[in-house]
Amino acid sequence: MNIEDVDSKLKEYSESMSRCFVISLDELIESHRSLREFRKTKHQEWLNILHEARKRGFEEGKQQALEYNYIDREKLKEMTINQLMELLQN
Repeated sequence: MNIEDVDSKLKEYSESMSRCFVISLDELIESHRSLREFRKTKHQEWLNILHEARKRGFEEGKQQALEYNYIDREKLKEMTINQLMELLQN
């Protein structure tokens, strides 16, 4: 791409944003950098929210399992019929 093509692209881009003046290459680069930084910050915020939601979901699931006497499959496989009947009676 030659310099005339770059100038043409900058002019087209400026017009698409309804700018009165053609955006310079430096302005475009700085704009891109600030958008990338903004996106990086927002992505980290999203990761933090996701981490907290997973942690809360795990804790709530654990609490419900304890509250409702949850038994995992492995323990259930090891139980005898008598143990299972006792558990169901309680």
